[in-house]
Amino acid sequence: MSPSQALMPGESTEGFIANGYFWDLRADSLEQQALEPIRNQIEMRGERFTEQQILPEIVNRLSGIPEYVDMFNHAFPAEIISADNISQEHIAKALAAFQREIFSPNSRFDEFIAGNDAALTSQEITGLNKFINGGCARCHSGPLLADNVLREDQIVTNFEAVRTPSLRNISKTAPYMHLGDSSTLNNAIGLYEDRGDLQVTMEDDDVGDLAAFLRSLDSDNFYQEIPTRVPSGLKVGGEI
Repeated sequence: MSPSQALMPGESTEGFIANGYFWDLRADSLEQQALEPIRNQIEMRGERFTEQQILPEIVNRLSGIPEYVDMFNHAFPAEIISADNISQEHIAKALAAFQREIFSPNSRFDEFIAGNDAALTSQEITGLNKFINGGCARCHSGPLLADNVLREDQIVTNFEAVRTPSLRNISKTAPYMHLGDSSTLNNAIGLYEDRGDLQVTMEDDDVGDLAAFLRSLDSDNFYQEIPTRVPSGLKVGGEI
C-alpha cells in the first residue's frame, strides 16, 4: 500500500465518524462539547462551585461586563429578549462558532500527498513508511489522521475504550495521553513499543523517524492571532 492510499487526507475511511467529541464520543456537536470543559472540575470549574452552579455563575459574570453585553447583542440580534442577551445557549454557540474557524490545511504532508515529493525530507518519508508498515495507519488514517472510532480492542490508556485522536499539529499539543503524563512527542511514541494489546510493530530506533514524520503534519495556520486583551480585563491565556 502506498502512502497516498493509506493516508489520503481528502478521502474518508471506513467507519469514520464526522462528529463525536471527547474520548468517549459523548458530545454529538461542538455546541455540546463547548460547555463541558467549563463544567469539569479539573479543566476549568475548580472547587469553589458545583457543576450545577458554574454556568449560571459564568452567565452572571459575563452579564456584568458591558463590552461582552454589546458583543452578545451584536452576535445574536434576532434573539435579543433582554438587556444582556447572554445565556448558556449563546455562550455555547459563540464558543462553537470560534472553534469552527480553527482549521489547519496545507501542512507539508498535505503538499506531499498532493504530489510535491520535495515537501518531506528523507527521514520524514522513512517515518511515514514506518507509520504505515508498523500498523499506525490502521487507526490513524483519513483526513484527520484518525478514524474517530471508539475502540475497545486496542487500549492505549487506562480507559476501557478510547476514541482514536487526530494527529494533526500533534507536535504543538503537548503534553500527551489522557493524563498528560507524556511531556514530549518522543515519549508518547515510545509508549507504543512492545505493546501486547496493539497491532503495532515498533523498535527503539523507529521513534526518531516517526517523530520526524509526525511533525510534518503541523500547519503554519494552526495558531490564530492572539489578542492582547479580553473584555474581562483578565490576563490573556489565564495563569497557565
